[in-house]
Amino acid sequence: MSFKSEGNFELRFIDQTKFEIDCANKGQELFILGELRKSNFVKDICAVEMRGVYPYQITGKTISQEWLTSLLKEWDEDLNNVEVSEYKDLN
Repeated sequence: MSFKSEGNFELRFIDQTKFEIDCANKGQELFILGELRKSNFVKDICAVEMRGVYPYQITGKTISQEWLTSLLKEWDEDLNNVEVSEYKDLN
């Protein structure tokens, strides 16, 4: 199971519990790290700086792939709404 957002991040499951999230920028990484630390079904969260297509990666373990995927879909909508409102503020 995996989830790829439109330009924000990509979630991949390595096995039943371990996951990786590739983030496009540091702001997205910090937002997702903060939200993951609040959840009670994710542990062993670690941020790793990567080189290449996605410069930032988050790794961790979860007790539910479905819960994590659902949560990331909600955050993807939030991130997209924040970007839209920022551009509206510039006008």
